[in-house]
Amino acid sequence: SDPNEPALLQALRDQIEQHVYPVHRLDQPTSGLMVFALNREAARHLVEQFTQRRVRKIYQAWCRGWLHRFGTIRIPLMPWNRRSDGQPQPAQTHYHTLKRVQVPDLLHAGLPDDRLTLLE
Repeated sequence: SDPNEPALLQALRDQIEQHVYPVHRLDQPTSGLMVFALNREAARHLVEQFTQRRVRKIYQAWCRGWLHRFGTIRIPLMPWNRRSDGQPQPAQTHYHTLKRVQVPDLLHAGLPDDRLTLLE
């Protein structure tokens, strides 16, 4: 379990003035997103969904450059997500472009502008 969980749990309880039940930490240790339920029945149902891998996760991210409208990235997961044999866990991410924008050179790389792509 995460050493920050009790503090987060208590802060959330205090904020919404209601008991909450921790369900799942998404993609630990990268995103740290937490899923909570407001009652035991909902928590049990959600834990079952995650355990049976019936949860579909959708992410959005800004990326530097203009990417293709659709694509697939096949890069193994980070070193902390290794299989029992020590090999990196294969991963596959499908994406599509939601938006492209051109903004001033945010990174001061000497470029006339930065091209950013919002992916899902």
